[in-house]
This record gives sequence, structure tokens and C-alpha cells, in this order.
Amino acid sequence: VPQGSVGVHIRRGDHEAARRRSPDALFIERMRALGGHGSFLLATDEPAVEAALRAQFGERVLAVSKRSLDRQRAEAIQEALADLLS
Repeated sequence: VPQGSVGVHIRRGDHEAARRRSPDALFIERMRALGGHGSFLLATDEPAVEAALRAQFGERVLAVSKRSLDRQRAEAIQEALADLLS
């Protein structure tokens, strides 16, 4: 992770309250306010969120590629842990 990167955790999936209280537009607004330099380390369980942020910020968005979002699968738990540790 490059020095000066900012961590961004956007939980969606089964968390309806997070969707209502923290819409994507608020995250984008705050990320823009940080200026045009540096990277964002994104942790999310929603591929559409990652795609939207990549459309806005391009290669500045760093994220662990997800093979599965099914919490019953070992690789999904491993990827969630990688997000946490990043």
C-alpha cells in the first residue's frame, strides 16, 4: 500500500442501515475533498461500489479482488480478512 493512502470501508451486502445512512455519494464527496493525489484502499462487499469508485478515481482505487462474497466460503472469509488487514 503506497504511503499516504486513505482507507475507505463501504459495507453494503446485507447491511441495509449502512446503505441508507452512508450513500455512495457521501463517500465520493469526501474522497474528492482529499484532493487529486494519493490512493484509496477500498474494502467493500459490493462489486458495483468498486466499479463506481474506479470510474470516478481510476487507478487511485486499490482493492483486493473478490472471488466470492458468500460468507460460507473460505475464500470469501480470507478476502475479508485481507481487506481488514490492509
